[in-house]
Amino acid sequence: MTDKHFGPYPITAIKSLGRELVVWVQAPAIQAAAQPGQFVMVGLGRPRANFLKRAISIHAVREGEIALAILQVGDVSRALAGLQPGDEIELIGPLGHGFDLDPKGGPVAMVAGGIGHAPFRFLAEGIKDKASDLALYVGGRDKAALAGLDWAKAAGLEVQVATEDGSAGTRGFVTALLEDLDPDTRLYACGPLPMLSAVQRLALDKGLACQLSLEGKMACGVGVCLGCTCARPDPRATYAKVCTDGPVFWAEEVDLHG
Repeated sequence: MTDKHFGPYPITAIKSLGRELVVWVQAPAIQAAAQPGQFVMVGLGRPRANFLKRAISIHAVREGEIALAILQVGDVSRALAGLQPGDEIELIGPLGHGFDLDPKGGPVAMVAGGIGHAPFRFLAEGIKDKASDLALYVGGRDKAALAGLDWAKAAGLEVQVATEDGSAGTRGFVTALLEDLDPDTRLYACGPLPMLSAVQRLALDKGLACQLSLEGKMACGVGVCLGCTCARPDPRATYAKVCTDGPVFWAEEVDLHG
């Protein structure tokens, strides 16, 4: 894990994309140290809000800035949506271990459930010259859940979508789009636990290299609160901490089926 930085940082831009909010923050020390797949703990100083910091993936970076993609639900997102450029938010980061950035020259499939696409913009920038093909597979409940994908289209990624109600792309779950992957494909997945569990099972069954970005209920983000533990395949092994051992794990490193 890289050195952590913390403090108040000013917002430089906020953009609403349907149910998602993209917030750019001037945080040069965090930007310089960040790796794809890492996250920050985000909070607001009183009296604006009174809640624990939330773990949010680093969505993208540019010179001196990081972007956060946030689903607009709950107290945190509502509070952030009410801010303006120039307002400050509190950040701690970068935190955790990120993605492996060497797909061995083969095809890459990034698999997301809803806002699970958030870390893939940063990842795509890091591996676009190292993969023979780069595709994004995204699933959601409906078309509105897929409103934040402009970045992928602008980057020229192959984008395939699935919705549970059939309002966009293929009807059903995103994992149905993965049945015919090239055997050399590197999988990266981020999203709800049932989706990650299905991707993990598919990868292990087919022998595909796969990394999973897990979510966890974190109060600290630095391994103290033990709120984000995850079982290992060996029941005798110590539970993994999503915040410090992850959030990115190889598929064989964690047990999502227990």
